[in-house]
Amino acid sequence: MSLQRILPLLLSLAVVSLGCGTRAINSAPVEEEAAGAAGRKEKTQEGQAVSPEINDPEEWAKALARGQKAKHAAPLATFLQAWHKASHPVSEDMLRKKPEFEQAVYALFPPFFIRDALGKEAEYLIIQDTVDVHLVEGDLADDYRRERKDYTDHAERRAAISQFTIKDFRPAVLAGGKRVLYLDSFHVDVMARYLAAKHDHYLADSYRVEPNGQEDELDGEGPFTERLDYLNRSLNVVRGLWSKGWFFETHPYVQLVVLNKDLKTAVIYARQYNGGVLALMQRDEKGWRVVGTQDTWVE
Repeated sequence: MSLQRILPLLLSLAVVSLGCGTRAINSAPVEEEAAGAAGRKEKTQEGQAVSPEINDPEEWAKALARGQKAKHAAPLATFLQAWHKASHPVSEDMLRKKPEFEQAVYALFPPFFIRDALGKEAEYLIIQDTVDVHLVEGDLADDYRRERKDYTDHAERRAAISQFTIKDFRPAVLAGGKRVLYLDSFHVDVMARYLAAKHDHYLADSYRVEPNGQEDELDGEGPFTERLDYLNRSLNVVRGLWSKGWFFETHPYVQLVVLNKDLKTAVIYARQYNGGVLALMQRDEKGWRVVGTQDTWVE
């Protein structure tokens, strides 16, 4: 056979061989990519990978549930980091624009809160979003001393010059390196949906409870306790009385500030878990300080 007839045949065999080789070489990346996609999907389903851009409370609740079930901390960390990124204290400029009595409440809250905060050992502290205030005149220090003896709410019963509620309360709190979160309805909704699982829930006082006698299901050991334990890797969410719901705000929770009109003395009524705390605060040239505290009631 002549060279002219053999050469085309050899070229044809070379092309076929190269084509097969090309397909074999290219198939490996395709298979690896498919395996990687499957792995990423499985990772997301287990609750390890969660987008911080989620704006649906139900989706956040599901992500937390997957993370708790798979024993992965990542969904909780992502949820709290996104919340913290959106949490900002009121600016100094805005604070200066507020009335003096409101500025006084912003100033007296941090020294009272940090002194007895139950969440000191938690990674994050959750600050309440509203505060009730009575502006009065009279000797609040004397009211405090009398209340310590007879447990009668002398300061609270004073005729108020003005009564008001501070909303969107976001005081600057220096928490010894802890991260501060400001409570809002969206994040309360996420945590309530997650903790309540399949049950309906509604807001009662400063925490969520279960209707229709389903509170008993939240007591003792079981899935609800496990869900709460998962949140409390980084928070300090506590059960309400007889396991009826949860307190999301880090305690002490200020229920009422009775503020003297001279803005130098205040009596605070607060909840500390399932009990009450009374505190006397006074302002001097260094700022507000706690003069005394007294346990007042237990549920």
